[in-house]
Amino acid sequence: DRCGIRAAWVLNIATTPDQQQAVNDFAASLNSSRLIAFGSVHPDAPDALDELTRMVSLGIRGLKLHPYFQHFAADDAKMKPIYRRAAALGLVTVFHAGYDIGFADTEWASPRALATALDWFDGAPVVAAHLGGAFCWQEARRWLAGKPVYLDTAYSCGHIPLPEAIRQIELHGTGRILFGSDSPWGDCSQELAFIDCLGLSAAEKDQ
Repeated sequence: DRCGIRAAWVLNIATTPDQQQAVNDFAASLNSSRLIAFGSVHPDAPDALDELTRMVSLGIRGLKLHPYFQHFAADDAKMKPIYRRAAALGLVTVFHAGYDIGFADTEWASPRALATALDWFDGAPVVAAHLGGAFCWQEARRWLAGKPVYLDTAYSCGHIPLPEAIRQIELHGTGRILFGSDSPWGDCSQELAFIDCLGLSAAEKDQ
């Protein structure tokens, strides 16, 4: 309310296989006209595909995946059935994209890995957070700019240099850029101020 934000996605992550049902029950309990809850499945859960179907029955409209917290590579072939089921169910899939300071030696969510995985979604909507690649924005520009994927601005303020952000948005197009705050790790007002510094027209901001 303070920032004038009308509605928000709430992204929940199942970090262990036995967590996913409880996580999705909690996600469903949050759903309202202003909070749109995304659920999660764990790649190692034997019932992950069935849980995706149950998510939809609970009114959950999207899937959040975090390769580092869930210990999988975005382009691992074992993920194909999960991606395809999510796509067939009409879910939006949001990935943590890029690196994570807690997992410095792995590239499970690299822009290149995400670019490879896009074909497995059969055109269903995919979102790569952090402008496509936290702490590797030039790599994100190389592999994701112009591809059929949405990028969000979460955790951008104070992290990505403005020229990098402007170039990424110019190449990708504002029609596939989403506002994101990464709250509570990022403050919505600061992230909105970041958007105001990008030199976008009013029409581009509306997109």
